[in-house]
Amino acid sequence: MSGRTPLISVLLPAYNAEQHLRAAIDSILAQTFTEFELLLINDGSTDCTEDIILSYQDERIRYIKNEKNLSLIPTFNKGIKAAQGKYIVRMDADDISLPKRMEKQIDYMEAHPEVGLLGSYVTAFNDVDDTERLVKYQTEHEAIVFQLLFHTHFPHPAAVLRTSVLKDHNLLFEEEYEFAEDYGLWNRMADYCKLAILPEVLVKKRTHQEQYTELNLSKGAKATAKIRQELLQKVGVRPSQTTFDTYEEMLRGHIPTKRAPIIGLLDLLEELILKNRVSKKYHPQIFEPFFAERFWLICTQSTHLGSKIFSKFNQAKVFETYTISRKQKLIFYIKAMLKYRYANPKIYPVLEA
Repeated sequence: MSGRTPLISVLLPAYNAEQHLRAAIDSILAQTFTEFELLLINDGSTDCTEDIILSYQDERIRYIKNEKNLSLIPTFNKGIKAAQGKYIVRMDADDISLPKRMEKQIDYMEAHPEVGLLGSYVTAFNDVDDTERLVKYQTEHEAIVFQLLFHTHFPHPAAVLRTSVLKDHNLLFEEEYEFAEDYGLWNRMADYCKLAILPEVLVKKRTHQEQYTELNLSKGAKATAKIRQELLQKVGVRPSQTTFDTYEEMLRGHIPTKRAPIIGLLDLLEELILKNRVSKKYHPQIFEPFFAERFWLICTQSTHLGSKIFSKFNQAKVFETYTISRKQKLIFYIKAMLKYRYANPKIYPVLEA
């Protein structure tokens, strides 16, 4: 680096990554933006990962070797602490950055100092069956933060982080959120800076079966649920575990059939809307219609429970920003009074597959 402090630190951890590592490194070294350091962290690999890294002579590469496998989160955090750049660009050992990725992302970050976390669309591709699919995300801060209430909604291998936001607020990836560590960090960053996504593909993300085991998926699901529960608490809502479990099922497209959990869920949705009006954690024009619609759909599918649902709907304070026609209300009232199940519309899942 000729003694100069780089503008960008590219953080690329690798563990037994010999199959795809060279393509990942080459995609970084071929960037049109050249003022960076590439932190290659070998996390105790037992294959040819080190040989591949040592085969490069580029002065921008800084090689860091873990003598034993530390796992992903300690390795990430080690890289964050070692980074010298104003920005940290995330890169995975099996993905590919398109040539203008850093140029476009750093231009945006330099022009928007309020943004501390930036991503892009990605192309998910599979070498085995030679398929590709475009993955889009919300692009504006308020919409991104709302989506983060439910799932990560931010492409980790396309992320650029403003180093000062991390260091000023002591933000690192946390062990307790293992396999959902990025989801936890993005939500914490949203408390201190704006988030944005460039609406164009800048990274090709490789998908293959070796990436996750069933055990990892199970741990990730538990960590993600823990984060979602903490996010509700930030709004000012602390549901019982039973009610939270029902809320989780609703996000997957399921609602209970018995009266007590339904009433508990409706109470939770109404409380969420009312508490958010006080905490202002989420933009009300995005937040309220979503949960009011869920409230309405649950009511319409629970008319077989009769007067309790009728009363709950009739007394609800959640419809100021969600319009229901007089005809819809009349149909609901009739069916509720007749204790008749209203089969449609259905609750649709909002969680990513």
